[in-house]
Amino acid sequence: MTQPFPRFFAGPLGLALALSVAPAWAQEPSAAALLLVENGGEALSEDFGAAVYGCLLEAGPYAEVEVLTAHEGGEERLGPALAELGARHAAVDVFLSTHTTERRAEELLAALPSPARHIRLVYSTACEGAQAERAAWIAVGARTVVTHQGTNDPLVAFPYFLSRWIRGEPLLPIVRDGYLETSRVHLVLASLAGSELSFGGDLLGESLQGSRPVVQGDPEVTVRTGLVPRPLRPPAGLRYARGSGGSLGLALRAANGFSASGAEVRGALGLFGGLLPGPLRAILADLVRVSVGPGAGHTGGSGASRTLPPRVSVTTPWLRIERSRKVTVPLDGIPGAVLVVGTEVRLRPGSLDPESGRFSLQVAGVWARRGALAVRIRRVGLRRSRAGEYRLAVAGGALGFVPLGFSVPVGRAQPAAFSAPEPLLLDREGLAARLADPIR
Repeated sequence: MTQPFPRFFAGPLGLALALSVAPAWAQEPSAAALLLVENGGEALSEDFGAAVYGCLLEAGPYAEVEVLTAHEGGEERLGPALAELGARHAAVDVFLSTHTTERRAEELLAALPSPARHIRLVYSTACEGAQAERAAWIAVGARTVVTHQGTNDPLVAFPYFLSRWIRGEPLLPIVRDGYLETSRVHLVLASLAGSELSFGGDLLGESLQGSRPVVQGDPEVTVRTGLVPRPLRPPAGLRYARGSGGSLGLALRAANGFSASGAEVRGALGLFGGLLPGPLRAILADLVRVSVGPGAGHTGGSGASRTLPPRVSVTTPWLRIERSRKVTVPLDGIPGAVLVVGTEVRLRPGSLDPESGRFSLQVAGVWARRGALAVRIRRVGLRRSRAGEYRLAVAGGALGFVPLGFSVPVGRAQPAAFSAPEPLLLDREGLAARLADPIR
């Protein structure tokens, strides 16, 4: 005979007892992250972006992270995935690594029932169309939306943003500092190109002005907003650090274990068509595999939550380039000199500091040869002299123990100081926020 269930378990005492033994996540509000990566449906670049940004988000205080890619139907899946996450969590942050987007408010309203609209943050890297995209996300109740004014360059600012966001810092200072770091990188590149400092130029004009962030809503929101305060301990290796390769080093540490076949790489670079120089096309012709660290392979971007690599190291892993044979490339301007690229080349970024003008790259598997003299190249760097001149420095060794090195000028004196404008702040209605000093 079945014993009757004790009557006190059905009353207030039973409820208190159940709550006392329930797991913490059942009692506390939780947050989820939704990432969409779109690069015109090109699978390799989208999967790499999903690996990098997905790893960073997994290191944050999210109970669930869903990663979508365009080549696996991510655009069509965005609305339903957001509704499902909103039904399970008190807050959802949306990260859109996409190109120009035409997102309509009516489409989002139809895809998201009112109870599932728990959108705390939307961060979009999309070029152009920012005003319409902001309006669409505000219409479904997003607390804060970050877009960009025009043609946006997110390669520095987006990983920079994520690395500080998951540590609980307020949104506005991160957005501002990421844009400033982008402006510094553009300034160095403009110096190397020898272009005049002009707002009409590309590096310091359209692409930099278009990268200016626009923040609508709450500029003080953090990854902790609406959650129970708890310590945040992302891996030290997932921190943006100039001395460890900047955004490139951060991406390699996050994507440790990612690999791609030579055919995949050639397909991805085929987007550039005839823009690739002849020597690079020769190197790519015999490419077998490119991998980060051990090269364990990669999977598609969609579906279940990703997990962090077994160990995110503070040491940046090597980028390994495997080829089926050696290739010899003539060095322009040096009669009789050639560059010999071995069957395995390894590259690892060192310092990438645009403020001091110092960049370095460790190299293995490459030689410079002229006649009987062969020099193993170990490091390539860029440095700015006190006079403001940029020089490319190459360091290596001959005969296994004789150190050799040289440098050549590659750019003019740095242009006059350039000051990037502050992020543009808008209130919920889209009007410029009236804050005397929005940064401080």
